[in-house]
Amino acid sequence: MTHDELAIYVVIRGCASFVFALLAMVISFRRSKAFGRRGYWLWLSVAICWVFLAPFFYNGMSSYEISYTDAFLLRKLHAGAWAMTMAYGLLLGVVLGGLFQLMLRHNQAGQAGDERSGVR
Repeated sequence: MTHDELAIYVVIRGCASFVFALLAMVISFRRSKAFGRRGYWLWLSVAICWVFLAPFFYNGMSSYEISYTDAFLLRKLHAGAWAMTMAYGLLLGVVLGGLFQLMLRHNQAGQAGDERSGVR
């Protein structure tokens, strides 16, 4: 696999992870009110831990000597770089899913307040 093919592969894996996490968060928030109190924070902590553990998987999958910082910041692309982009995609999807739900809840609360006060 050439360097360009590896870069495309890594970006696609990260984007797929982001889309999957975002959809999972939106669907989970819609189906369960309890998810926002417990489940979301669990998924957020898992995503944060995965971001900090992924460089170790990256180093383990690569035969090159890569520092933790280079792996964490994706300065060099080698085999295993997809683990970092998937971790970043998961974290971004969880965070944006939570923000999306927060905006929807805030909007619904504002509309409910408008209905009570008679504002249209």
